[in-house]
Amino acid sequence: MIGFVNPILHPRLRSLDLLTVYPENFLDVINLPSLEEWSMDMGFGSAVAAMQSFLTRSGCHLRVLNLDRLGYSSKNIESLLEQIPTLERLRLSSMWKYGDGDVPYDILTRIFWAVPSSRNIRRGNPTHEPFLPRLQVVECTTDESFLSFSWDDIPRLYSRGHRRSVTLKAFATHSDMTDETALRLLRLTEEGVDLEIGDLTESGDFLQNFRKRMCVEGV
Repeated sequence: MIGFVNPILHPRLRSLDLLTVYPENFLDVINLPSLEEWSMDMGFGSAVAAMQSFLTRSGCHLRVLNLDRLGYSSKNIESLLEQIPTLERLRLSSMWKYGDGDVPYDILTRIFWAVPSSRNIRRGNPTHEPFLPRLQVVECTTDESFLSFSWDDIPRLYSRGHRRSVTLKAFATHSDMTDETALRLLRLTEEGVDLEIGDLTESGDFLQNFRKRMCVEGV
């Protein structure tokens, strides 16, 4: 670690894009109280502990967080996000899949299902907040070798979950989902759910392209 006694204060810095082999060496020596947008490359190893310490030290009200190249070393992402209730936009970019660890899907599930339970309320904790209560947009991207999540699960999350106002941004090819799943997603958009799914097979919006194909086929 670089031998600074006190962290360097940058009181007006609002945006940080960090790409370094040893991110903890940088995060341990700065204080950014005005930080609002943070892009972080997670591909050089786990820096979650250093990130959490940095957030505690800075006391910033982060609005945008982009986590790129998430891999098997990023299992503590949920605990990191619990520390950022002010977050409005989140990007999760996966680098590879490790066993059953699916960070984007786990986070999506937590977003849609985490609400105060009656047990918490009975125990005198009625102010317990849901996970990322201010979140408006979550974006999931990945390399081309695997999916960030199973599209079959997304209609269930939106239909039975509690965060229908959250916009989901992602990409898909025609082989990524069945027509049945695409139809269920299309119906969700007709109910007001905001799904922005880029079409990697063609171009444009995946669901709009699916709608056009249905019209042509007379479905």
